[in-house]
Amino acid sequence: MTEPAPGLDRTELRSGAGCVAAGALFATVAILGWLIA
Repeated sequence: MTEPAPGLDRTELRSGAGCVAAGALFATVAILGWLIA
């Protein structure tokens, strides 16, 4: 995770994956909260 990114696509890919992971996590928490409420 902390290794230096050698290329532009690697940094882009990592940020894209992070965005997707954050979106999925947020969606999961929102759905769980909606189901519990």
